[in-house]
Amino acid sequence: MTRDEAESIQLHLIEAAAAISRAEHAIAEAGPDAREALGGHLRDVGKSLHTGLLYTIYQRFPDLKPPPGEDFDIDSELYWDEVLLPAGITEAGLDEIIFSALTPRWQKTAWILVLALKDCEKRTWQLEAEVIAARILALADDDRIDQQGDLRIWRYSEVRLLPQAASVP
Repeated sequence: MTRDEAESIQLHLIEAAAAISRAEHAIAEAGPDAREALGGHLRDVGKSLHTGLLYTIYQRFPDLKPPPGEDFDIDSELYWDEVLLPAGITEAGLDEIIFSALTPRWQKTAWILVLALKDCEKRTWQLEAEVIAARILALADDDRIDQQGDLRIWRYSEVRLLPQAASVP
């Protein structure tokens, strides 16, 4: 593959990433049935696009890689079903930390990660941000929290408590 061919392929892949992002938003808006039926498949396509196709191009032509902060720059591709929690840390305990950081108003996913990491430090839990982010994504996929944007892009997505959960005493 020549550099010109790589540039052409990259352009199409970036357009595909934008289309996948739009499809993710549409699926999220369509509700839990659509997320359950389509979400996993679309995640697999997005993961292949970013960690397979684009990664391969950037390995051969590093100068083609966009600068950090582009809206299609994924912070983490880790999903909850790939996580193995360290001994002494439970899913329920991690959920407690995440829910304690959430409010009824929208907050950046990155901010929730910062708060959760601080809480983990207080408990002397050794967890990476990617693990917490994977749990946040799973909570959103299970309709336990509300989301806006692609949760894999921490600075450009937001989460909050579900509106009905915020009003329950």
